[in-house]
Amino acid sequence: MKQIVIVVLLLVGCFTNAQVLCLRAGKTLLPADYASIRYTQQTNQPLQWTLGAYYERSHRNQLHYSVIGVEAMTEFLSSKDADTDQRFGLASAIGLCWQVEREPWLYKDWSFSKRSSFGLAGEIFGDWYLTEAFTLRSFLQQKILFNHHLGRYRLVAGLGIRYRLNHY
Repeated sequence: MKQIVIVVLLLVGCFTNAQVLCLRAGKTLLPADYASIRYTQQTNQPLQWTLGAYYERSHRNQLHYSVIGVEAMTEFLSSKDADTDQRFGLASAIGLCWQVEREPWLYKDWSFSKRSSFGLAGEIFGDWYLTEAFTLRSFLQQKILFNHHLGRYRLVAGLGIRYRLNHY
């Protein structure tokens, strides 16, 4: 847990001039716990660019499974979501992800490249605008991975809090 906090604090320090930061937490179907930090580059168009890092971890049946990964996505905002005077908004995103799995008993002889997987990610999310700066986000994310030895699909559902740094 200390490692996660250190990584989050380092990432927040790197992105202090960012426009929007989002901290997210959720559950996967494995079942595993999911935590993520995401930077969003806002534009005047209904497209926004996001870059995020995530961590999954599970302790089931004496296995200690963990995944660390990054994702780059394009968010497609609805016309209502582009105007934050609305109370609620819906949007979707599509992009790329890369992750590395770690399970000391199963993957102890596997190289780094064999434990890593590249894939596609898509998500649907709803936003509830609490204030001009804070937004509560619920999300459902599906990943399709290309390394079939580690599994093809990941489904994550959860909640996040977004903070807009450049609100006036």
